[in-house]
Order: sequence, then structure tokens, then C-alpha cells
Amino acid sequence: MKIDEIKEFDRVLLKDGRAADVMEVFPNGSLVLDIGDSPETWETLYDKSLEDVEKIINKDATIWYYQRIILHFKVCLLEM
Repeated sequence: MKIDEIKEFDRVLLKDGRAADVMEVFPNGSLVLDIGDSPETWETLYDKSLEDVEKIINKDATIWYYQRIILHFKVCLLEM
């Protein structure tokens, strides 16, 4: 996978089978990824690189990302 193929907010499939959202792409090929589909399972991965990506699932999943943020805030409000 080339560094210019993956952009912020793309949804990717990792070689370990998990889906992840790209939060940041660094010039050296390092990635910051978010995985999980609910506040209970969300996790940020700081140790991944382009070599860990199998393929891009969805280019620019910005809408999905913002829906996830809204869900997170709703859960936080319910816990108050």
C-alpha cells in the first residue's frame, strides 16, 4: 500500500481482520487508527503502519466518523 493511497478518515481493513478508521497518516508510513463500533469497544492504535493495511474499505468515511462522535457524546450524557 502506498502512502498517497490512504487518507485521513478512510476506513481500512487490517491484515488481522479488524476494520479501522484512519485518524492520521505520517510521512514515514505510521498510522493512528481507531477501531471498535461502540464506546465500550473503541480503541486508538498508535503502533500501526501501511504494512498492516490489507485494503481500503471506504474512502473518506467522514460521515460515519461524525456519527460515531455524536454517539459517543450521547453515551457520555447518559452517564452523567
